[in-house]
Amino acid sequence: LTGCLKGIKRIPADSVDLIITDPTGVPFTDNQFRLEDYYQWNKNWLIEARRVLKETGSIYLMTNWQYSSMFHSLLNNIFKVKPFIIERLL
Repeated sequence: LTGCLKGIKRIPADSVDLIITDPTGVPFTDNQFRLEDYYQWNKNWLIEARRVLKETGSIYLMTNWQYSSMFHSLLNNIFKVKPFIIERLL
């Protein structure tokens, strides 16, 4: 997980058009983080994601319902959030 932050910090500011990510549950796969740690980890990489995105860039973040309110809060503090994409059930 620290590799993600190290990698994104090497990317020049205002140089990325689109970020597509699915961070849901990543740190919990090895029981490494508490929920508070997970929130802070996401906040840190989202701040870096904002830094590297061009002014016209976008981020597409996939998450499950369980974490959607956390991401909604984080994203609203860092980005201008536009409508959600919601898929129908099969």
